[in-house]
Amino acid sequence: MKLLIFIVLLTFVFVTSVLIVQFCKGCSVKDATIICKNCVRNFLGELLTALLEPAPALPQFYPVLVGWDGCRVQTQFVDAEFSAVRANFASCYCTRVNYDESSSCVTYVFDVMRKPGSTLDDNILRQLIQKQSEEILANTMRTYDCYIPAEPLTEVFLFRNMLSITFARNTAGVELLDKRKQKMQKRKALSQRPENTPMRENWEDSDGRH
Repeated sequence: MKLLIFIVLLTFVFVTSVLIVQFCKGCSVKDATIICKNCVRNFLGELLTALLEPAPALPQFYPVLVGWDGCRVQTQFVDAEFSAVRANFASCYCTRVNYDESSSCVTYVFDVMRKPGSTLDDNILRQLIQKQSEEILANTMRTYDCYIPAEPLTEVFLFRNMLSITFARNTAGVELLDKRKQKMQKRKALSQRPENTPMRENWEDSDGRH
């Protein structure tokens, strides 16, 4: 019974479509029927093609979202996960979490205050935080059975009262961080290069006296 009703409805829709095409085009019933048949054939062909095509691959991201609660990154969870990093400062807390335009990297931004009387060089402190962040990231990925090396996925930037820790979320992010690290190393090498020492001339006369 249901099949019969479906066939009747389908026939009614087709006949109605033929009449509408005949009225709009000002053509015969035969021509309108041909037009409707072609439209139905094209529609069914496109529908089958769409159904049989494989679903587009979703972008693959590494599980690097520290402080993820299953729906979003929570700053209070970030502070808890980065407790080892925060212990390096008198005050340190996460203020925001940023993603780049392609979502290939995630950056955790912290507001920091140095410990009074601390003599630790910023470069040494940055290297320490780099290793601590790598350990935090490795522990996060292990919970998802992901064992990718954390070092290429991690970048730390420390400047005055701001600390940023960036994690790459895919291969594009790893390439981006690698380029940034190379630029930083070049700038560091140039800043440490000694200035050209002035030339000293040694004037001697023909008998060897200065």
